[in-house]
Amino acid sequence: MKKEYDLKKLKKGRRGPLASPDAKVLKTLRLDPEVLGWFREQGDKQGIPYQTLMNATLRQAMQSSNRNLPEEIRQIIREELARKAS
Repeated sequence: MKKEYDLKKLKKGRRGPLASPDAKVLKTLRLDPEVLGWFREQGDKQGIPYQTLMNATLRQAMQSSNRNLPEEIRQIIREELARKAS
């Protein structure tokens, strides 16, 4: 090490968090080649990174799973029956 580097003058302090709590998580995921290929193609067509498209697709599936599907079906049937009765 060169003599002109005086490490004693470095500031010592606490480091902040390395990532914010809202940061995305790096996770290894195994996908079928066809699935990955499809997302890459769709991402290219839409002009967005395929990982962003995958995240959006998974988020949409997650949010739609919270829906009350039986009640939605009943509502559709009621609307259709009302239309037929008119």
